[in-house]
Amino acid sequence: MGKLISIGMLFVMVLTASVGQAEVIFPFKQVDKKGEVSEQPLAVLQTLEQFDEDDDWDTYQEFDPDSDRRYRGIYIFKSPANDASQITKIELLANYRGSEMSYQKWEIKLRDFQAKKWVTIANNAEAQDWEWLQIEALINENPQRFVNKKNKIKLLYRSNNNKDASQLDYLALNISASTPPPEPPPENGSWWKPTAGLSWQFQYAGTMDYSTDVDVFNLDLFDTPATDIAALKAQGKKVVCYFSAGSIEDWRTDKQQFPASVIGNDYSGWAGEKWLDIRNHDALLPIMQARIELAAQKGCDAVDPDNINGYENNTGFNISYADQISYNKALADLAHEENLAIGLKNDLDQVADLLAYFDFAVNESCYDYNECNLLSPFIAANKPVVSIDYHTANNGFCARMTQLNMDGIKKHLNLDAWLQSCQ
Repeated sequence: MGKLISIGMLFVMVLTASVGQAEVIFPFKQVDKKGEVSEQPLAVLQTLEQFDEDDDWDTYQEFDPDSDRRYRGIYIFKSPANDASQITKIELLANYRGSEMSYQKWEIKLRDFQAKKWVTIANNAEAQDWEWLQIEALINENPQRFVNKKNKIKLLYRSNNNKDASQLDYLALNISASTPPPEPPPENGSWWKPTAGLSWQFQYAGTMDYSTDVDVFNLDLFDTPATDIAALKAQGKKVVCYFSAGSIEDWRTDKQQFPASVIGNDYSGWAGEKWLDIRNHDALLPIMQARIELAAQKGCDAVDPDNINGYENNTGFNISYADQISYNKALADLAHEENLAIGLKNDLDQVADLLAYFDFAVNESCYDYNECNLLSPFIAANKPVVSIDYHTANNGFCARMTQLNMDGIKKHLNLDAWLQSCQ
């Protein structure tokens, strides 16, 4: 077994127990900036298998500097902590083989997002020439700075010249986090509790067609008259009312209620729409409460608030993962207070945190990105997922929806009356 090393004042070799939880995470993405990496998949870095002079080519990755004097590659991890402020320690675990540092230096750095710079956390200072070395370094001083607002951690692996290659058999981060007190789930109420197997129609454009034989109509909150909603409910239909909770649309009747301070960048691809600063609950929640109250007055059974994943987008504001969770939960509470169900729209990375607060999920294009499985917790909780596909030539879409027990529909991008249902 190789020696353990760490460098710098931030790093200590004695590991102590912490209150909370710890989880070992592995990179989900790797990008070469200079040089190239061998063809082995990222998965080989999840198992520590090589010791001393072992040389099983299939179990490690090899890194070759190019003619520009060095190798430089970035690995991306996703933090298991929902809130970066909960992180108490980040421990690097790696297994290195290559040259001694006197011949060629190899370094491991983490991106400090607060200082906007790379920080060296380990190197090959104690490596013996082409013998495997286990590297370990612990960060316990303000580790939150290494997590960005999208809950990602970036690691840089680099050499200082192009004299020789190197290899990694294992690369992981052990994340320790404090455990916040659990929040109670919302109280059971008498609002509509949809289940999987429903047929859906979404229509916001064109001549309205209420003759479609479906269980649920998803309609625009502002544009749909209360009389139309009442007529549908008289036929035994359920009505979900759509509005945007994360953006301002300049054609809405309440647009003047949004202060300039909460209006951010243009929403790319949608004229007249801009992102909102959802951190400002005092400004936004009264507006959203009025919209939800309007839905209740019109007779809607549920609301479908859109654009509630601003933290993943270029909004013009520094919205964090935790900010989005807080806002989305507040929306759910407002809906339930009005005895309305509420759907989680497209916010895939936060499903685990929000499942208890939302009654169903609406997703666009998860089939295209092979992400539908991220919504399976809703199905497991007997809460439906309706997935919209805009590429009507996707012949495997309905088969996949059936496999996942999700309610799939095909629609035109403008969401007019045209519909193909998988039900």
